[in-house]
Amino acid sequence: MGLQTLTLVLFVAISAAAGDGQQNSTPPSQLLPSTGVVKTVDRASFTLDAPGSEVAFAVTLSTRFIGKGLASDLVLRMGPRRLSEFVQTGDKVAVAYRRSANLPTAVEVRVVERGPR
Repeated sequence: MGLQTLTLVLFVAISAAAGDGQQNSTPPSQLLPSTGVVKTVDRASFTLDAPGSEVAFAVTLSTRFIGKGLASDLVLRMGPRRLSEFVQTGDKVAVAYRRSANLPTAVEVRVVERGPR
């Protein structure tokens, strides 16, 4: 009888621990929106002059750029391209981004209107 009780106690303890781990898992990152005019463009980031603030966004190899004159699935990994080929100072853009430890990371940048050239 003692071995069955011990087995039952261990089973309940393991099940409870597994259940707690599932409840405390972090939800997938949500995409957050931002819009504004591009103020600066660097090698791997750009700064957006958004209403009421200035926000810098990191750009990764999987950041998508969409807009007039751009292919709908244009990504930086399509060769040795520069960020300034996709977005330039003065462009009005809508950004979908994820929060990160350093800079927010741009997932998608939609060029709404090209700035003066």
